[in-house]
Amino acid sequence: FYSTKYGLGGNFFGSLSYYFSTSIVFYLTLGLVKLIDLFGLVTTVDFNFWASISLWISVARMTIVLIITTYVGKIYKLKTKYAFMAASMFALSGIYFRHAVLWEPFSDAFIWLPIILFGAEKIIQEKKPGFFVLGVFLTLFNNFYFGYINLLFAFFYIVLRWLWKFSENETPILEQIKLFFISGILGIAISLIGLFPAIYGVLNNYRPAYNGTIPKFEIVDNILTSSGIIIIPMVFLFFAFNISNYKNKIFTFFTVISLVLCILHSSPLVASIFNGFSAPQNRW
Repeated sequence: FYSTKYGLGGNFFGSLSYYFSTSIVFYLTLGLVKLIDLFGLVTTVDFNFWASISLWISVARMTIVLIITTYVGKIYKLKTKYAFMAASMFALSGIYFRHAVLWEPFSDAFIWLPIILFGAEKIIQEKKPGFFVLGVFLTLFNNFYFGYINLLFAFFYIVLRWLWKFSENETPILEQIKLFFISGILGIAISLIGLFPAIYGVLNNYRPAYNGTIPKFEIVDNILTSSGIIIIPMVFLFFAFNISNYKNKIFTFFTVISLVLCILHSSPLVASIFNGFSAPQNRW
C-alpha cells in the first residue's frame, strides 16, 4: 500500500491520492467510524452505512467552512453578521453540493482556500507568514489536484492585491515576495509526505492528451437560474449595480473579481487551464 518498491506510494496510495488517500477529512472519518465501532454503536459497516454517514460528514464539513470563512472575514474588517452572510454564500454554493455528491473528497477544498487567502492577507497586512504556510501545507497534502487550483487562484489574488491596496500601511511588495517565497517553500516541504506520492502517481498515470478543440468562450448554462456549477444570488447583482458601493476599496476589489470570474465561467479555455491544461472542467 505504501511500499518504496512502488516509488514511495506509486501503487494504490499514489494513484488514489487524486481522490482520498491523502484526505485529512477521510482520515478523521475513518478514526470516528473506528471509535463508534469499538463502543458498539454500529453493528454493520456496509455500503449503506458509508452512504448515510457521508451526509453527516458533509454537514460537519460545511459547519467548519462556515466557521473558518466567517473568521477570515474579520481580516477584511467585516462585522460578524456580514462575515457570516459572505461565508454562507461561499459554503452554500452549488458547486459545493456538486462535489459533495459526486466526488466527496473534492469538497474539502472549501476548507483550505479561505485559510490560504487569510494567510496571504496576514503577510500583506501584518508580515506574518504562519497561516500561509499552514494553508499551503493543508491544500497540497490533502489533494494535489485541488491544491493546484487553490494555489493558482491564490497567485492571481496576490498579484491583484499588489495592484489594489486597501491601505497605505501594507507590507512593501518586495518584502511580500520574500515572505511568500519562503513560506510557500516551507508549506510545500511540510506537505511532501502526501504531495510526493501524489505527483508520482500523476506522472506515472497514463492520461492521453486532450485533442479536442477548446473554444475561448462558449455559453452553455444560465448562471442566474439553472447552472449546475454556480448560481449568482440576486442580492449580489443588487449590490454590484449600486454605484455608491464602489467608494469602498474592499467592496470594489471583490466585486470586480466576482464579475470577472462570472465571465470566465463561460470560457472553456480557462476551465482547461484550471484542469492542468487538459479537457475543460469547471470544477474551479
